[in-house]
Formats: sequence, C-alpha cells, structure tokens
Amino acid sequence: MDLDPRLVEHLRLADPDRHRSALTAPPEKRAALLTLYALNLEIARMPWRASEPQIAQIRLQWWIDAIEEIYSGEAPRRHELVLPVATLLERARPPKEWVIEMIEARGRDIDPSPMLGRPELDRYVLGTSGNLMRLGCQILLDGELSTETSETVSAVGYALGVANMLRAIPALAALDRVMIPPVTGEAINRSVVLQKKTPPELQRAVAEIAHDAETGLNKARKAKIDRRLHPALLSAWRTPPILRAAQRRDLDAFRHFTDESPFRRDLTFAMARLRGW
Repeated sequence: MDLDPRLVEHLRLADPDRHRSALTAPPEKRAALLTLYALNLEIARMPWRASEPQIAQIRLQWWIDAIEEIYSGEAPRRHELVLPVATLLERARPPKEWVIEMIEARGRDIDPSPMLGRPELDRYVLGTSGNLMRLGCQILLDGELSTETSETVSAVGYALGVANMLRAIPALAALDRVMIPPVTGEAINRSVVLQKKTPPELQRAVAEIAHDAETGLNKARKAKIDRRLHPALLSAWRTPPILRAAQRRDLDAFRHFTDESPFRRDLTFAMARLRGW
C-alpha cells in the first residue's frame, strides 16, 4: 500500500501524536495505520477549511459516497487518498458503519452552536475518536474485534477525543466558539470564555467530563488487550495528564492544556510505550 509521502509529512505536522504512535506498528501495518490517520485528518479539517457550511457538507458527503462505492465493489475514485483508503478497507474489511459514522459525526463541527448536553457530546466523541480507535485496532488485528474488545478500545478512543476537545478550548474560543456543553443544567457563560477566562460552570463541566473519560480509560488499562493493538492505543499517550489537569479546582483552560516542552513530550511518549500504551 503506497501513501503519498506528502500526505505522510502533512500528517506528521498536523497530527504528530497519531503519526508518532503509528510508526511503532509493525512495518507491514504501518502504511495502513498512516492511511487511516490521513483519512481522519482529511475529514476532520473539512468543516474548518470550507468557506461556507454547505461546501463543508458537500465535501463530507463526497467522502461518504466514495466509501459507499468502495464497499459496494465499484472502482475507487481517482484521488490521492481514496486509492490507498480503498486498498486499506478491502484488506481489513472493518464494518462500513464505523467509517461512515466517523465521517458523518464531523458534520457537527459545521454547526457553531454549543453542544446541548452530555448525550450529544458522547455521540460526537464516540462517532469520531471512538470509531477511529476501533478502526485502527481492527487493522492491526487482522480480524474482527470481539464485542468486549471493541467496547474497551472505544473507551480509550473516547478518552482521547475528550482530551483533544479540552486542548481545543483556546483555539475554538479564538474562533468565537464554545463547544463544551453544560452538565449540571447551568449555562456556560460564553462571553467570559471568549475573553479567555474559565468560569466556574466551565470548570465543573470539564471536570465531570474528564472524570468520566478517565474512569473509562483506567478500566480499559485493566482489561486484557492483544499486544498487536498497542500501536493504535498508543495514540492516546498524552491523554492521562490532560484529563488529570482538567479536574484541577483552579483549572485555567487557557493555560493548563498548553503543549508540553519537547523533552517532556518525549519522556511521556517513552513511558507510555514502556507500559505498552
């Protein structure tokens, strides 16, 4: 399976955590994992790069149609990423609904309004990051995931997705968007967040969401997981410290989720790899 080196380099720059973890996969699986992550990056960026919401929706639908054609046995569209994705899906044969749901869930990013509550946030995170984790694990396993394993790795994907949402709070605020939903019935003061401040209701919402994600992650760590899945699970290597920081009583969402130093990142990755993931 050949993936354009330009796409690999783009992934390294735009999604370095997943790129780095994919490089730990066996050589025969590495290109497949990189292709999956390149697809995820492609669809994740569409709602943010389109000049109009309708254009973003059309582009997401283009990918849904392309995936449908691959699964129906039609010749793949001639596109630098569709061709390797087609090869990937034909070999791994993951459930089509995982791929389609991952793309459809990105439609929520087109809507600038805050999420209404935890059910909407959970659907979004499981649809995007949860499905991505399941897909990565199935690629590595060379077979179908059991129901138990699927739920376990989806919980890891959920924790990673929550951590990424928390890290994105400052960037989204710069775009006049606040996506974290209230969890106790109290509305989050949007104007305060847009001033780069963390009001108490945002602290409480973030703490509850992070606590639940951390609980699921810790449960997954205690489960028996095939070692072949570790390169995909390792993509969550920066998640634990972010979820812990989110539960601080003095949380500053514009300071406590900032990137670590290169040395600290290297150390965190090395420790996660020693643990397995």
